[in-house]
Amino acid sequence: MPVNISVSLGDRYMADDNRFFRQNNNAYLEYQMNYGDILSNETTKPYDFFKFNVLFNLGGTQPIVSNVSLVAKLAAKCYEPLPGHKALIGLFQHFDYYNSEIVLKDSKSIPFKLAEGATFGLGMAYLFPATKKVSIWHRTYLNLVLLGGTLTDYYRLGRNYNLGSGYSIKNYTSIESRKYGSLDLNLFYYNLFTWKGYSDAEIKSTEDPYLYLNTQGDKGNTAFFILNPVMNLNLSSCLRATFGSFLYYRRSHYDYHEDVTSSTFEIRLGLKYTFGLK
Repeated sequence: MPVNISVSLGDRYMADDNRFFRQNNNAYLEYQMNYGDILSNETTKPYDFFKFNVLFNLGGTQPIVSNVSLVAKLAAKCYEPLPGHKALIGLFQHFDYYNSEIVLKDSKSIPFKLAEGATFGLGMAYLFPATKKVSIWHRTYLNLVLLGGTLTDYYRLGRNYNLGSGYSIKNYTSIESRKYGSLDLNLFYYNLFTWKGYSDAEIKSTEDPYLYLNTQGDKGNTAFFILNPVMNLNLSSCLRATFGSFLYYRRSHYDYHEDVTSSTFEIRLGLKYTFGLK
């Protein structure tokens, strides 16, 4: 089965608290791998198709690994609703990881941290051939997050994240031209709930040792939204110039603390080289 690999190298501009002239620049390296064809009827076994992506920061204030994402097809059914059109409905497994640190030394807070580990859900993919040279791709995933983690602004017992469960929604839309490149719009929404936690007063006023073994963190929920437009311009059959931005918005509700909102953005400019293996 075919394997397509893309390697991108460029500059990553990350703003502090949505302020354009307070930012950190660093080089980045992004690795993407696609295994199999999501719309092929021949890929009927679990993991016959998966996509893997990882982003490395080369210097700067951000973590060495800022993003890891994986989606794999477990079971699916392909259709051809119209001649030339392809559609799929199936069950998928996901793993997402987003990590950030303070953008500048005098920044007030960390923008976001999020992971969805044990995640499963329904997925739909559709290929619409607009013309002979232009096609439109769309993928939607509705997921149940059995175990995940989000940044906390208060919990400080050896870690700075809460454990929880919830759901996520992901939408990918791409207009692809064989000659010129592609224009993508990606939307991600995560909502994770920490079901059990205790107030500072409860912990201080009780002798119950179980309160001190609070493994979930701060009771509440975190909504995390990402808007990601991307433009890819063909320079050759294998090389593309890529320009993309990420808008991040986090709202954390705490039952025993004040709510916190955080938003920021980043811009990436780089070159992407793609090759295939058989």
